[in-house]
Amino acid sequence: SSWQESNRFTNLRRARTRTRIHIPKVKRRLEGKDLEKEFNAASDFVQACTLSVPDGLYLRFYGLHKIATEGPCTAPPPFPHKLKPHNEWNAWNNLGDMSPEEAMNEYIAAARELFPSWAQAYYTRMKDEETSASATGSKGPGPASKTNELELGEIHVSAREGEIEDLKKHMEAGVAVNTRDSRKRTPLHLAVDHGHLGAVELLVSSNADVDAQDDQGQTPLHYAVRREKEDIALLLVKHRADLQIKDGDGNTAPDLCSSAWPFLKPAN
Repeated sequence: SSWQESNRFTNLRRARTRTRIHIPKVKRRLEGKDLEKEFNAASDFVQACTLSVPDGLYLRFYGLHKIATEGPCTAPPPFPHKLKPHNEWNAWNNLGDMSPEEAMNEYIAAARELFPSWAQAYYTRMKDEETSASATGSKGPGPASKTNELELGEIHVSAREGEIEDLKKHMEAGVAVNTRDSRKRTPLHLAVDHGHLGAVELLVSSNADVDAQDDQGQTPLHYAVRREKEDIALLLVKHRADLQIKDGDGNTAPDLCSSAWPFLKPAN
């Protein structure tokens, strides 16, 4: 079965790293800001490594992410002929009334097992930040670490967190609105991916490129469709997002849409 295949894949990865990776044991489930911070980091890394995730685990990650960010499934099932969206919907729906906090913790646990090198890098960076903050008396994080974790610029982090005032400060300081991270994503990609409508509005009004493509060829509109953010997708279309851009798999954003959003239909 796909779960057995996933377990074999996980065991192989763990066997290869068991002698050199020492991930701290978490005696209690994470809560509050610590939980959100590690969940966001894990989510970004897993999405960057989609091709390394077996199908069964991909669907597990997908369902947990939907619960964590949107809560239990209330959306109608997609059209049956769209196999991938239908499988993703099932993965979300099958988790029932799991709480967002439980979903975040389960997501983090799965990411730690599948990507122990990411987990090691994350904890190393957290320790470095704590040491730096203790030494300087600062409450903020230290400089970005050159670790195995996905590298994000400060403006990308602000976009991901939906921090509108911080985004304004970055742009006023001259940071390019279309600057790219290590996956070729712009701040707009991150704001869309995490559902921050206000941040998206600010970025597009500041001339963010609505058609920028990441390293997999996906635009912010692809992200909005994948995350089922209809309000954000509509805003992007109103700002003339190109409906015909194809990603690396040859799919346009409308191709990936499991809902009947009228504004994604080509004009006659």
